[in-house]
Amino acid sequence: MTTNTILHELMNTKTIAEFADYIKTRVQTSTKAWLEIAQAFAEAKAMYGGESDAFRGLLKETKFGRATAYKLASISTSKRIKKYEDKLSAVHSWNTLYKIHSLTDEQFEKVKQEFHLDDKDVGTSFITINKIEALFKKKNEETSFKLYAAIKIDEDAMRGQLFDGSDYENLENLLQQIQNIIPYLKVIRTDVDGKIESEFQDKVMKNIKTIGRQKLNEAVLSASERHPNITGEKAATKFKRLFGISKDELLAKFINDPKEAFEFIGSEYDEAKIYDQAVKKASEGIQAIADKVRRTRDAYHEANTAVWSQLKHVEIERTQSMLTEQETDKAA
Repeated sequence: MTTNTILHELMNTKTIAEFADYIKTRVQTSTKAWLEIAQAFAEAKAMYGGESDAFRGLLKETKFGRATAYKLASISTSKRIKKYEDKLSAVHSWNTLYKIHSLTDEQFEKVKQEFHLDDKDVGTSFITINKIEALFKKKNEETSFKLYAAIKIDEDAMRGQLFDGSDYENLENLLQQIQNIIPYLKVIRTDVDGKIESEFQDKVMKNIKTIGRQKLNEAVLSASERHPNITGEKAATKFKRLFGISKDELLAKFINDPKEAFEFIGSEYDEAKIYDQAVKKASEGIQAIADKVRRTRDAYHEANTAVWSQLKHVEIERTQSMLTEQETDKAA
């Protein structure tokens, strides 16, 4: 290595602080973008309604889950995030912003102290959801908080979208009221809604791949029919003579870039149509779950109503019997 090369490398060496500043700037740009996305979802929700076809269309177009969109919308209306927007500009994800938004006032006070949010002399710092959770983990273990009650949501009802966006919003509002009105309570949230939404999106993505391969096979067959003069001893030979690559190579091309694979064989990849079909197929499964839930819950409610009706009837008879005994005693 020459002296000039060594000097060149030394002159181009960056310090850790420089790398940190570079990364922080990009994280701040990302955080600002998430806040803008959150504002857009809040405006669309207010304008069209969270359960409207227009809002569902927006979710489909942007490939956001409903639970995620509702959480993002709530971030945009958070007074504490608005107040500390500069200090919270280097969080690692929108999930961290939502976590901060959903903390109790007592918990948020601890976050403010830990990350110096009210200290003007301290700049922005990287804040992750793990850091926030770790902040309360030790405290939860040392305190005398005990489980008093649990709120459980019917998972099948969530999968069938019978428990919808407005239900989430109402539940969150009620939980917030409980925390504000009654002291010494902790509301511990899980991510069950995100898990259900993620599972649905996974099904959509799997359906996109399955339907896409079906369409690719149809396109290959159509291309083959347009060239009946090309023959070969084996199907593989005919395929390679027709397209110039093997079937496995075309499949690999499809996995890497579906549109390119379709165009390679002279066909068109209709991404929007395939996505709609994938969502429809996934929704059929949701509808089946919803129908099952309705049937089982209707039967439960009918039986429950019948039991309470019978108990009420017994109580009326018992009251009448007691009144009769009292009247008899008075007459005596």
